[in-house]
Amino acid sequence: MNTVGFKASRATFADTLSQALSGGGIRVGRGVQLSSVNPIFEQGSFETTSSPTDMAIDGGGYFVAKNSDGTFYTRAGQFSLDKSGKLATPDGLVAQGFLFDSAGTEAGTTSDIVLSSKTSAPKTTSKVTITALLDAGASITTFNATTPATTSNFSSTITAYDSLGKAHTVNLYFSKTSATAWGWHALVDGGEITGGTAGTNVEAGTGTLTFTTAGALSAETTSLSDFDFKDAAQNQVLTFDYGTSVTEGGSGLTGTTQFSGTSSIITQQQDGYGVGTLSSLETNQEGIISGRYSNGQIQKLARIAIATFASPEGLSLKGKNLYQETVNSGQPSVGKPGSSGRGSIASSSLELSNVDLAAEFVNLIKIQQGFQANTKIVTTTNELLSELVNLKR
Repeated sequence: MNTVGFKASRATFADTLSQALSGGGIRVGRGVQLSSVNPIFEQGSFETTSSPTDMAIDGGGYFVAKNSDGTFYTRAGQFSLDKSGKLATPDGLVAQGFLFDSAGTEAGTTSDIVLSSKTSAPKTTSKVTITALLDAGASITTFNATTPATTSNFSSTITAYDSLGKAHTVNLYFSKTSATAWGWHALVDGGEITGGTAGTNVEAGTGTLTFTTAGALSAETTSLSDFDFKDAAQNQVLTFDYGTSVTEGGSGLTGTTQFSGTSSIITQQQDGYGVGTLSSLETNQEGIISGRYSNGQIQKLARIAIATFASPEGLSLKGKNLYQETVNSGQPSVGKPGSSGRGSIASSSLELSNVDLAAEFVNLIKIQQGFQANTKIVTTTNELLSELVNLKR
């Protein structure tokens, strides 16, 4: 009753061939015999667990698992990762599913589900989005890359990633050049640039921001964008976006603006990230197992496969909650959860046994009463024979 995925069975009885008495057509029965024992595949209740690799099928179908002895089917979704990073049952059978490649394309055939060996590849930073407030009352300055702190009005830093996933600090300086114009300058330490000298500033990106007299962003231009990070792909271009300007068809007020007040960065973000290692797993109702990585990315890894049969009652019981196809069950139809009559997946859940304790006790009482009735028949027969002997005496 407490076995995960266990299915109760029902015994079917049939009468044996009757025996003809001498003298004609009187026939008497010779009792009953066990005809078959059939599993009852009604779904059991679900139990919530803390393991993201525990799964239960809400509906029809079976998990598919393999080992050197062949392919087996089970309703017990108590999976975990083995030493090879494969999703396996407690007995070492490897769960089967449809794998996703790094581009998110799903395979059309099933194979062993391998999870822990995967990593999330880095992404090169290509765009930096900044929303800033620039002080309209700031003094006009002439920027000098060798002394940026004293020749700029405002500064900020942002992290950018090269083609190898290495993080680099980009120092961003803003200098007011006229009443309605600002220059921005992206500086990187020379020690991180090909051919650069550590401790010196290399100006890798520059541009201009112009504003209307109402403080709206009128136009933004870029005059230099060449980030030659050491050991990585050269001529990396970073696009700095300060909002939708009037020239681009916007209001110029949804991004960077120039108003009276202390200059500050409101929001800033970039689209790159470094290499990531698998930190956790999660599964949705469609059976898709996704990995959450240390770099903040979520990547599809595999989809659990579900098999259905034309006649599940014909499956062969192999023990350990495993079944195997037979001629009577028909061949399996393997596909995605939630399709063609296959059930959906409940993650962090296990299907419990479908044994009904109350029903089993009722059956036990019925069997006990039947046994007592049979013993009474034997006792009564013995008493009749005793009386017969006494009559003779």
